[in-house]
Amino acid sequence: MQWTRVSVSILGLVLAVGAANAELPKTVTLFGQAYDVECHSLAGAYKNAVKVTQVTDFAGHANNRANKLDWVRGDASAPEQDRLFVVSAIQPGANTDAADQFYTLTGSDAATGQFNTQLSSVEQHFGGAVHSDQGGLPTDVLWLSDTDTGKKMDENILLVTSAGDDHYRFYDRDTLNDDYVSDEVGFDETHVIRGIGPVTNSGPNNGKDASQVGDPNAPWGGVVTFAKSSNPNYLIATAHPESGVGVQVGLMDLKTGKFAPVLTDITDALPKPNGTAGYIHALVPEVPNSSRYWALYSSPEPSGNGPDTWAFNMLLRLQIDLPADPAQGKPGAITAKLLGTEDLVKAGLADSTANPDNAIAGMTLGRFTVQGKRFVYLTDWHGNLCTLLPQ
Repeated sequence: MQWTRVSVSILGLVLAVGAANAELPKTVTLFGQAYDVECHSLAGAYKNAVKVTQVTDFAGHANNRANKLDWVRGDASAPEQDRLFVVSAIQPGANTDAADQFYTLTGSDAATGQFNTQLSSVEQHFGGAVHSDQGGLPTDVLWLSDTDTGKKMDENILLVTSAGDDHYRFYDRDTLNDDYVSDEVGFDETHVIRGIGPVTNSGPNNGKDASQVGDPNAPWGGVVTFAKSSNPNYLIATAHPESGVGVQVGLMDLKTGKFAPVLTDITDALPKPNGTAGYIHALVPEVPNSSRYWALYSSPEPSGNGPDTWAFNMLLRLQIDLPADPAQGKPGAITAKLLGTEDLVKAGLADSTANPDNAIAGMTLGRFTVQGKRFVYLTDWHGNLCTLLPQ
């Protein structure tokens, strides 16, 4: 059953956002902090008259509007320069809707933290509203730097793409106008996700099982999620282990693109509602260069289309400690400690029983307010962006 959801924004705009049988809460408390909640669709024409297009046929998750996010601060005193990188893995195939799969919003409101069509401009990537063979079905995005040494020279952005063989790929900010394959910087076949089965590209390992090609120190598969770590030379990556249940954590050396030999299963440190472990599908440092993280944690494992029902949809606070020298480390050298949990269903931000579109798909943390508290950005499977304003 479809549902209609209506939310009143902090700006006083009434935004109808798809369909829902209940309104989201106007306020919510997460980890002891109260927030005002504002939600609106990411679709529409933005301040610079560029339009973001989402799929229109998503019944039964045949298509979807799930988005993943990464917030990047502009100048310290200029929220109009803040950026929100957005990716959406639509249903593959040339006969489904064309939609924006990777774009950047620039400009937020200093008081409310909102990115929206009135406040923000948008830059489309990979051709804007396109099919999966051009847009790449990206499932994760992480900004690395704005270093600019020339066109297609810099690894500014990391994407995980699921069109063709699942890979993690690097891109230059000034070379994002063609497609996800030709715009990639430094393609490396070992960046294939190990758990996807046979490699299907035309390279030297065509037909070989991806487990034999992918980096042996990288997490196995499923929803692969990247985050910056407390060590500026390494990225954290999470995915499910070869058993298919729980969470593995690895560390990728930014200089080489290779993983350190410290792959660790942290499933035992995570909550197990209903007796079953879940999966991390967004991970963000609580503050820059921190060992403390916020994580989206759900079961079953979210796919591009989303599950038909949810066992749970949660937000975690985790401490993830790294070995002093990852390059000289050993498997199991990463430690994780659970610091707190929030049930997003009980908080009213997700509904695992009425319709799985209402679950939270993406999360990132934004600018600090003058009180030293951070804006929180959440997305659902219905194409909406929710901004949580600290009270």
